[in-house]
Formats: sequence, structure tokens, C-alpha cells
Amino acid sequence: MLIGHTKQWNFLQRKYESGQLSHAYLFTGTKEIGKKTFTIEFAKLLNCLSEKKPCEKCVNCQMIEKNSFPDFKIITKKDDKSEIEISQIREINNFLSYKSYYGSFKIVVVDDAEKMNQEAQSCLLKTLEEP
Repeated sequence: MLIGHTKQWNFLQRKYESGQLSHAYLFTGTKEIGKKTFTIEFAKLLNCLSEKKPCEKCVNCQMIEKNSFPDFKIITKKDDKSEIEISQIREINNFLSYKSYYGSFKIVVVDDAEKMNQEAQSCLLKTLEEP
């Protein structure tokens, strides 16, 4: 289990179990508190094939851990750039426009979202407003 995030985990787990998940969630906080780790575990919960979720053993959990699951993407700024660009957000929009490969949830994590340029922010906001 994730240390220090029990309350948040229980909340999202209850939402998942009751079928009341929202189309988007924002995880925010100071650096190095485990936001990205938390979102990876949440992705496993949503896509796990086992009865006890997340199992960490099924093919979906293992592929998410390796960042090779086709319905899961992590977006960060490119190594040679100082910010996340609109082209990356457009790639997200394209990714989200298609049906889920495994028939469950498609998940996108925008790591260091504060590094998006103005155009990328506007493009992502439009996507979030129109589920």
C-alpha cells in the first residue's frame, strides 16, 4: 500500500467499486510525495484482471508498471525542451479519441503539468471540459 495516501486511496477505491468514477482526476501537491506512484497504482486498480485489485501479478499490472500498457500514457516534457508542448497534448487527444484496447479504462498522466506552455494548457483544458 502507498504510505501516506490511505485516505485518498480508500476514497478512489470506493468510487471505483460503486461505479462513480469521474472522467478526470487532478493529483496535486509538493514534489516527491508520490503523486506519480499513486497514479500508477490507481491505473493498476482500474485495469487489473484479478479479483483482489491491484494484484501486481497479472499481465495488465505488470505492463502498467513497465509503462507498456496500451491504454496508459505518461506525458512529460521532452528532453530537449523546457516545456510540454501543444503537440504532445494533441497526441493525448488523439490517444483518448479511440476506444480502449483492453476494453477498460484509458489513462493519461501529465507529469509536471505546470511545465505546459499556454497553448498546451488551453488544449488540455478543452479536453477536460468535454468528457
